[in-house]
Amino acid sequence: MWNRLFIVFSVIMLITGCGNPVSDEDRDYLTLGTGIGHGKVTGAGETFAIPSGSDGVLIHWALESRNDIGRGLFLAMLIEQKTGDQWIERRLYEYTPIPDTEVYFLIDSFYHQFGTGTFRATAISGIRKVAYRQYTVTIE
Repeated sequence: MWNRLFIVFSVIMLITGCGNPVSDEDRDYLTLGTGIGHGKVTGAGETFAIPSGSDGVLIHWALESRNDIGRGLFLAMLIEQKTGDQWIERRLYEYTPIPDTEVYFLIDSFYHQFGTGTFRATAISGIRKVAYRQYTVTIE
C-alpha cells in the first residue's frame, strides 16, 4: 500500500512540476508607474510617454524584496538602454541609504531623460542586483 502511495505521489510531483521550488513569496519585484498614492505605485505599466515639449518623464518605482535592503546598504537604480542586442548603461541613480533599519519595501522615482526606446531599470542593494523591469519610452 505505501509503495503504491509513494508511486502515485511521485507521478503527481513529476506532472505538476516539482522542479520549480521558488514561490511568489521568494521573489523580488520591481514595479514602475506614473504616480504614487496610498503607499503604492499607481499607473503601473511598462510604457511611458515623454510629454510634448519636455526633455523626459518622471517614473516612480516600488521595490519589494525578500531580503533586507536597508541597514545602510548602497541603494541604486541602474538604467540601461537596449541597442541592438546589447544593453548600454545610461545612468546610475544613487539613493540615500537607510541606516540601522530592516527594509523590505521601498518607493521612489527617477527622471528618465534618455530619449525613446527600450530600457531596463535594475534595483541594486549593496552589491546585489535585486530585481529589474524592462520598459519602453515613447513621445507623447
